[in-house]
Formats: sequence, structure tokens, C-alpha cells
Amino acid sequence: MRKFERENLNAPCLFTSDEMVDQAKMINFSRMGALVQTAVYRMNKKYISIVYQNEKNEMIQMLCAIKHITEINKSYFYGLQFIGIETRTK
Repeated sequence: MRKFERENLNAPCLFTSDEMVDQAKMINFSRMGALVQTAVYRMNKKYISIVYQNEKNEMIQMLCAIKHITEINKSYFYGLQFIGIETRTK
């Protein structure tokens, strides 16, 4: 059972690790994490960052722990746990 309700979003975001940046889609999110879809598989990674625009039109770079990865039809779905905001710009 989840601690916090998930909100559907389906919004574009960036998926970054090791100075590589890829397009992704944030499928849903909660206070503690998000589900992100991308065509990229980041094998052997424990942490990644996502960059997205919040409801205040700020760009947020969030450090996340990868909790699970599921492959469906050549798309990868990452279950992410938020660790903390790395940068915030208006």
C-alpha cells in the first residue's frame, strides 16, 4: 500500500545520468516519487536525476533512487524515489 496518492501527469521531462541526457515522460508522481517512461535503459545505476517543470513554472532537477525498472514494448518504466532537489530555477 502506498503512503501517498499518485497523481497522473504524462508530462515531458529529462532523464540524466553520467552527463547523458535523454527525453522521457513522467507518467505519474506523488510526494515521495515518480514513474518515468523512457527508451533508455540505465543498467547498473542506483541514482539518476530528472528535470521537470513544476506547477509554478520552475525547472526542478531532482536526484532520485531507482527502485525498479520494467521493460514493456521497448520502453522502460522507472519507479523512482525522490531524494532531494539538486537545482531549482525560475
